[in-house]
Amino acid sequence: MKKPETNEMKFPAVDLGYDLAMKSYDILMRRSERHDDSIDKFRAFATTLTLALLAWFLQKVPVDAFCSLWFIAGTVLYFVVIALGVYAKSSSGLILISPSILFQKHLRSSEWEFKKNQIFWASKHFEKNSKHIESKSNMTIAMFIAFVLEFLCLVVWLIRYLQQTPST
Repeated sequence: MKKPETNEMKFPAVDLGYDLAMKSYDILMRRSERHDDSIDKFRAFATTLTLALLAWFLQKVPVDAFCSLWFIAGTVLYFVVIALGVYAKSSSGLILISPSILFQKHLRSSEWEFKKNQIFWASKHFEKNSKHIESKSNMTIAMFIAFVLEFLCLVVWLIRYLQQTPST
C-alpha cells in the first residue's frame, strides 16, 4: 500500500525557499536605502547648485529683474524638487515581518508550516515593497525633470535679462 503524500513530500524545497524569502527582505531594504540616499544627495545637489546660481545672479542682475516670470517659475520648480523629495522619503515604508504577529499567530505551527507561511507572506510583502521602491524611483525621476526645468527657467531668465540690457 502506498503511503499518503505529506506536505513535506509535495513541497520538499520549503527550507531552501525560506532562506531565500528571508533574504529578500534584506535585499529590498538595501534597495530602499539606496533610493533614500540618492534622494537626499539629489536634494542637496539641487539646493547647492540653485543657491550658487542665485548668488552669482545677484552679483550680475539688479533686484528688480527678479520679478520675471522665468525667475518665479524657476523658484517654484526648485520647491517642487524639494517637495517631491520630502514626499518620496516620507511616504509609507517597507513592510517587514512583525515579531508580534509571529508570536501571536505562527509559533504554534510546525517548523515546516511556519516556514511555508513565511514564504507566502514574504512573497506578498516583496510585491508591495517592490512597488514602494519603484514609486521612490519614479519620484527621483520627477525630481530630476523638475530640476532640469528649473535650471532651464533660470538660464532663460538670465539670457532674456542680458538681451534686454544695453551693452556698454
